[in-house]
Amino acid sequence: MAIVDAAVKPSPPSSPPLTRIIVMVMAFVRFILTPILGLVRVVRLAAPALPYLGFAAAWVISAGMAATIVAHHACRKGSAPLVFLEAFTHVAFKFSICLISLFLALLAIFLCGFCLAYLVAVVSGSGSEFKKVLWKVLEGSRKVRKKPPRKVESHGSLEADLQKRFEHHDPHELINELKTIFETHAAVECYEASKHFFSCMMEEGSSVSEHMLAMTGHAKKLSDLGIVIPNRLGINRVLQSLPPSYKNFVMNYNMQNMNKELPELFSMIKSAEIEIKKEHQVLMVNKTTSFKKQGKSKGKNRKSGKKAYAL
Repeated sequence: MAIVDAAVKPSPPSSPPLTRIIVMVMAFVRFILTPILGLVRVVRLAAPALPYLGFAAAWVISAGMAATIVAHHACRKGSAPLVFLEAFTHVAFKFSICLISLFLALLAIFLCGFCLAYLVAVVSGSGSEFKKVLWKVLEGSRKVRKKPPRKVESHGSLEADLQKRFEHHDPHELINELKTIFETHAAVECYEASKHFFSCMMEEGSSVSEHMLAMTGHAKKLSDLGIVIPNRLGINRVLQSLPPSYKNFVMNYNMQNMNKELPELFSMIKSAEIEIKKEHQVLMVNKTTSFKKQGKSKGKNRKSGKKAYAL
């Protein structure tokens, strides 16, 4: 029997009714003070415009009182238009009073219902959920009033979309879905970077420095994604990307079986670029001189042929 009593856990003591009443009163006071403080802040912000509003209200009231006095005076004398004016002002005054009282009654009903709902939520222990629902309603009304923002493709918009998408997810589900999203994104980036790296080719007559910068950029992107290119594979890819004018350089490099690092290979290709440009200039000069010599020989043959014909 003692073992059974020890196994049974004692139930937590229930709070006395006086404590509940105090909690309800404090919650009600807090709920009443919150809109009052908000109203005080609004009044502080609108303080510069209050004198103008007071002047306008005083002017309207004085004009109405003057019209009422004139209507009473005219009614005593029996003027028909002024009698109509008195009746019209009386009806308008009553109508405005009815509208104001109706608005105040609806506001009081709304506040009372809201207070009762909040007190019930506090007593039942779901006050925080009630506040969350209230904030969501207020944010929804603000979004409706505001104009929809322009869509901007950036990391900020991506983060906002992800936040809305995973707002009601569990942490475990959130981590798994984010993992799949960013792993897919990384796989696509890796595919594009490797495609650019292995399809990059240097055009004939272009700069070696620009080509090397492009290839190192693609290789760095791959390394940032976790793919390290071996030195030998990188050297072979650089040699394969050179144009046909570097054929002799590639052949000499492979025949001598050089084992260079990429920076050393870049400097060697830069030196080869200078030599190839010199050879190209010499070849162009030889072509122009041979073309000029052929033109002179043709001119001499024409002159000699004319002289022979004259004889």
